[in-house]
Amino acid sequence: MRVMKKMTFWAMTILCLVSMQISAKEVFCDEMKVGYVNFEKIFGAYEKTKDHNEELQKKKYKKEVDGQKLVDEINKLRNELQLLSDEAKEEKQKALTDKMRKLRDFTNDSKEELLKERDIIFKKLTEEIVKVINETGEKDGYTLIFDDQVLLYKAKANELTADIIKILNDKYRKEKENSTAK
Repeated sequence: MRVMKKMTFWAMTILCLVSMQISAKEVFCDEMKVGYVNFEKIFGAYEKTKDHNEELQKKKYKKEVDGQKLVDEINKLRNELQLLSDEAKEEKQKALTDKMRKLRDFTNDSKEELLKERDIIFKKLTEEIVKVINETGEKDGYTLIFDDQVLLYKAKANELTADIIKILNDKYRKEKENSTAK
């Protein structure tokens, strides 16, 4: 008899928990609107990202050209050094050492400068993307919008990536048109 009461108690408890879970699921699913985006894809497809990457590549190329000029000067000094007497070599060796130090400093400073600039640009772009995602979520009544990399299952119908990319690129094109029209 006592075993029967325990079994009945546990059966009723399980039945209550299952019915509560079903009710909660129905309530939350009806009220929650959930979407997801591929943030990495948005970042890469955003035209402003591409434009900034091109700018950074141009700056990097210019730095490389400037660095190559220093390398050419160093090579010229090395060639001259071989033709000089021991007395004259000392002065040229000092100039060569100074140029090599200048090249090293230039290379390090250039890398650091470009990395800082890239980080600043990427931070601003990330903020712009998050802002558009938030605005879209608010406007379209989403309760949650996730990055798809943390999801194990995702229904394709809930993906907002293409929508966000379109909004960002349309907005950026208008900004470019307005800035060139001025």
